[in-house]
Order: sequence, then C-alpha cells, then structure tokens
Amino acid sequence: MTSISRNHDDPSSTSSSSHSSSKRIKSNDVNVRPWSDFNHDVLSLVMMQLGVIDFLAFSGVCKSWRSVALSNRKRSCVGITCGYLILFKRKKRDFWLVNPITRHEIRFRPVPSACFFYATPKIIAVLVNSPSISTNRVLVMLNIDLSKIWLSSSTAAEGSWNLVSSTFYIKYLHVFKGKIYTICSKDYSSKVRHLCELTLNPKPALTLIETKNFPNDVLNFQKLVSSGENLYVMESFSFGLHNVHELDFGKKEWVRFEETTGERAFFLSKFRHSAVDKPELWADPRSQRGQCYFTNENTHGKFFTMDQWYFPHEC
Repeated sequence: MTSISRNHDDPSSTSSSSHSSSKRIKSNDVNVRPWSDFNHDVLSLVMMQLGVIDFLAFSGVCKSWRSVALSNRKRSCVGITCGYLILFKRKKRDFWLVNPITRHEIRFRPVPSACFFYATPKIIAVLVNSPSISTNRVLVMLNIDLSKIWLSSSTAAEGSWNLVSSTFYIKYLHVFKGKIYTICSKDYSSKVRHLCELTLNPKPALTLIETKNFPNDVLNFQKLVSSGENLYVMESFSFGLHNVHELDFGKKEWVRFEETTGERAFFLSKFRHSAVDKPELWADPRSQRGQCYFTNENTHGKFFTMDQWYFPHEC
C-alpha cells in the first residue's frame, strides 16, 4: 500500500513533529525524493511546453517549482548547439545555455540594443572554442532578420557582444570540421549566394571562398548541412521537395547530389539540421514517417522532419 504526504515546502502543509517522518512518498518501504528535489533543468523543459492554465498549475505544486516558473517565465528556446538548449529572455535580452543531460549552464550578457529583437529572435547560434579566449567558449550568433553576426564569450570580463564587421549579408551559419561557414550575398536582395568562412583570430573576419556552381535556383531559405567528411547546401522549393548540392573540396565545386543507394538521410527541425550516412544509425521505425524527397528524376533519398531537440541517430 502506498501512502502520500504533503511536500515539506507546500505552503498548505503544517509543521508538526508527528508528520516529520512522512515528508516523503513511501511505497513498499522505499523512500522517494520530494517533488521539490526534481531536477530544475528538466522542469524547465517541461514548463516550456505548457499552456497558460497548466503553467499556473505547475507553479502551484510547491515553492521550488514556483521559483523555477518565475525565473524562466517568458524565456523561449530559440536554438540548439553542442547539446545545449539556447534559452532567450526578451525582457533582459540575455542568452542562457543549458545542457539537459549534464545540467551544465553557460550564461551570456544581454545583447546590445543594436541587435534588438522585435519578438522572439530568429537566430542561428553555435558554441565554438577559441584559444584567444580564457574560457575557450564563444557564442557565435547570427541575427537572421538583420543578416549580421555577433560574438560573445561566457566570461564576465570578456563577455561583451561584438559585431563582426562585414560588407556581406549573412544568410546562414554552420560549423563543419572545426571551421565556421556561412552563406552570404553581396547585397540584401541578391539571388547570388556565396560560401564564406568566419575566422575568429586574430580578429573576427569573413572570407569569401571561391567555389563553382553554388546553387542559386530559388529564393527560399538555404541551409548548410554536414555529415562526416561531406558538406551540403540545401534549398527548399516547397514542403517535401528539396534540392541538394555537395561540395567537392578538391575541385572547389558544388555538385548536384543524387542518392541512389539509400544509405543517406537528412533530418530537418525548427532549430537545426543534420545528415547521417549509414542507415543502421537512423533506422528507427518512427523515422519512416514524414518522408520528403530530393528533386532528382528518380526521387531517391529521404528527408525526415522532426519535432524534437535530438535526431534518431544521436540517441
């Protein structure tokens, strides 16, 4: 038989020595930790999925849960990088990175007014290492609306945000084999796109990489995706229809990608994208739903849209 008593920080509970031995849930003489000891990072993930009514109920469970609710109210998850969820609070304009597995947190100073967000920010952010920074951690953030990149370290002394000076309009940001790549154009409305590399040392700078046949067929949002030794650029014509090119680093040329072996899959999500080469790494029955196809004549290859913060091959 299971007996449940009030949590020790429940405001409606009474302080009595007769209840001191029953402050925990007991089942078959096994003690279970109180609700107030529940991991706050996990609570934050749960809380971000709640509506108004459920949010109010959540904050009323106990004092500990209420403090989590108040501290994270109006904080949105705006991206994912290196296993960290990127949380943003509009009122303070600060970024807070949380790893839900290790519970490690990284906080950054508020962004400057020049990088003002009118609503929940549309960003692409990556956490990278830099030998010139004492913490070796730098958050590289692309403001999609402004097509500009800002940098910040996680230390208090070096934590100011710095704008990367460039004449290019940056469209996308991606890390591949330790290097930061961007999709750029020379003016905001240009249909002609280029591949650039962002270097942090000795000072942040964008360098144009001369490549042939960079795809410029459509106006839709282009994405960089990588897997192993391969770097791809993806274009979307409509939902479920994609155009993919692979970069031949030897020839510095983009080649139309055609999958004929069924050994490659691309995963798309709201926050990031991924690719994997071997089918045994992603052959999850759930991933067989929501298939999208390449735009080659044989429509070989598959895409999967995922409404979660990790992909099947990362489990």
